[in-house]
Amino acid sequence: MNKQEKSAAKPTTKSQNAPMPVSKRFYSYVEERILEACCAVGADEAVFMAAMASIHGYILDSTVPAKETDTTVMLIFSLLRPEIDRAISRSSAARRRAAQRKARQETNESTIEKAREEVPEKSSNEAKDNTPIALREDVCKEIKREATKKNTKESHQAVNEAKETAKENLTAKSPALDRRDLLNRRLRHIRKKALGKL
Repeated sequence: MNKQEKSAAKPTTKSQNAPMPVSKRFYSYVEERILEACCAVGADEAVFMAAMASIHGYILDSTVPAKETDTTVMLIFSLLRPEIDRAISRSSAARRRAAQRKARQETNESTIEKAREEVPEKSSNEAKDNTPIALREDVCKEIKREATKKNTKESHQAVNEAKETAKENLTAKSPALDRRDLLNRRLRHIRKKALGKL
């Protein structure tokens, strides 16, 4: 099966238009890995389609293929599953960080707006304001400092929560996953050695 056949063999489902929990780049990488695996074992287009469908279903809604699935598809799925899990967790963490950045930016903008409202601008028609300009600037700086402290505290809390979650995930990791990771490392080493990269 060549790359042209692969592009014609993409699975088409209703959920394909749904937002993916992994990046497009990673999804393309997974597609290439499945194609390479199918070519390496001499599998036909039907196996490629089944493998893509199982990986696509797992990425979208964590659906694991049935035990009756073709052994080649199960092997491909088993080899790619740890990478997919890591990519999903990376993407969700990136989305959380982006949401936090956006919230901080909105908070800072609203704080600046409040400061502007508290410190009235001089107009040409208005009588001279008795408040010194340095005092107005101090008020703005103080408000900004308080907003920064609040944002820093929230970001530290988010980092600490992420560390706790990572610790829990490491302690909850099953021995089967450790064996699978070891097997994946060995396979990568063998592939590199066979390709002459070592």
